[in-house]
This record gives sequence, C-alpha cells and structure tokens, in this order.
Amino acid sequence: MKITVKQLQDLIACPSAVERFKQEFGSELELPGGWSQWCQGILLADPYWREHWGWAKFNGVIPAWSFSVADLSRADLYRADLSGANLSRADLSRADFSGANLSRANLYRADLYRADLSGADFSGAYRPEIDIDGWEADENGRLKKKGGKP
Repeated sequence: MKITVKQLQDLIACPSAVERFKQEFGSELELPGGWSQWCQGILLADPYWREHWGWAKFNGVIPAWSFSVADLSRADLYRADLSGANLSRADLSRADFSGANLSRANLYRADLYRADLSGADFSGAYRPEIDIDGWEADENGRLKKKGGKP
C-alpha cells in the first residue's frame, strides 16, 4: 500500500496536512504490509494526524480497522472521528474522548470507567449495558455531566 502526495492533492487535502506529510514522509509513504491495526494505532496516537484520520478514512485513503476488544485505556482520543467504529468489549477506561465523534459506534460492553466523555457525540451509538453513570445525553446525543454543561 502506498500513500502519495499526489493522491492527497488530488483528493484536495488541506495544504497544511500535505506539507506535513511531505516533511515526515517525502513524496510517498510505502506500507509494504498494508494498512494494519498497528498503523492505525500509531496514527491515532499522534495528536496532529489523529485529527485527519476521519478525513483519510472518508476519502478512501486508508481503511478503518475494528477496535473490538482493543486496549485503548488512557488513550488520548480528543476530537477523534470514531464514527461507526466497532469498539465492542474494548477497554476504554480513563481514555479522553472529549469532543470525539462516536456517532453510530458499537460500544457493546465497552469499559468506559472514568473516561472523559465531555462533549462526545454518541448519537445513534449502540451502547446497551454501558455504565455511563454521571453522564446524560442532550437532545443531539452529545454527552454532558449530569446537571452540568457539555
């Protein structure tokens, strides 16, 4: 699998992301083993690239791997686009999901113990059996602390 500057430019990626890509990878990024869960985890661990993950997934630059049963405890997923992600049975304890898009995500039996859910969008998310004590959804599906602001 190869990601190139030309591919990003053809998809009208934001100029700052194309420039950063050039600085870090040159004219192309060759992934001989293809796009893997490991690659996805590394990308999501980087605060800059994490903000572009949703765009890259949406535009077909990269596929999205399932996070089912993944250990994402203490992960910094601030403003991450995880819409439609399979997070079933994942350890999400103490992760920062503030401002994240989790709409339509599968959160079946996900562990959200002490996760920061402030401002996260859970609209349409599948979340039976999730203990989100202390949080409530507003009319748009965004979570906020009970009795507090989002």
